[in-house]
Amino acid sequence: MLVNERLKEFSWLAEYYSGSEYSEFLEAIEAPEFSTLLLEAKTYGFSDFQIARALGLEADMKMERAGLTVRKWRQELGIMPTVNQIDTLAAEYPAQTNYLYLSYL
Repeated sequence: MLVNERLKEFSWLAEYYSGSEYSEFLEAIEAPEFSTLLLEAKTYGFSDFQIARALGLEADMKMERAGLTVRKWRQELGIMPTVNQIDTLAAEYPAQTNYLYLSYL
């Protein structure tokens, strides 16, 4: 099943987020099913905005805030990107410039 479709299965989180205490909500998003799916979505290149849309958060809040909400969830789960460097000269000579990119791998 596609990642987007699996995210839509967790659309109940949008209602639960607005209607419960935040400590209870944290327990819900810390479930292995959701946290691994969130990491998988980020690994496949989904933006926080796209994840928020798949979860249906735009029904309760503006999309900018929804994307920031997903970002907050990610940070609380410890899903953060790592910075990697591309060796553009294949270690033949010392590189003069850094080519950096972010990855969730």
